[in-house]
Amino acid sequence: MQDNKKVFIIVAVVLAVLLIAAVVIFGSKKGGSPLLNPPTGGNTSAGPEAPASGAAAQTEDEINALMSKAINGRNVQECAAIVNQGSRQACENNVLITKASDAADATICDQITDDFVRSSCKDSVILVKARAAKNPALCDSMKETARIAECKQLAK
Repeated sequence: MQDNKKVFIIVAVVLAVLLIAAVVIFGSKKGGSPLLNPPTGGNTSAGPEAPASGAAAQTEDEINALMSKAINGRNVQECAAIVNQGSRQACENNVLITKASDAADATICDQITDDFVRSSCKDSVILVKARAAKNPALCDSMKETARIAECKQLAK
């Protein structure tokens, strides 16, 4: 039973990460994503944030390693090492989604500033609770209606 719970949590986290990646990619193709290009006081460019003076640009592999460390350690503060603001925000969101899913606590999702990502986080918690309780009816409260059928199937 414990192994099933771990597998389910891993699946929920992977789904959440994929959802956030889709939001980031889709948003960047539409002229900007609040995750990749959040509004800043003086930066009106559509490109990624320039590193602070003296800071070296990070490679995608470095960013992914930092994100993995933060997510695996459930430590939002680890994300501060990521220079690009959009990548740092995505890291923080993923850590919070993972923590919320682990604890089955949707209040953790309230720390996420983006409405869509916060809603997705709360839906992930509903999925965890529905599966743990083997109660598909809990899935009906999900905001993202496309996930309800999947949730009900997993909660049987």
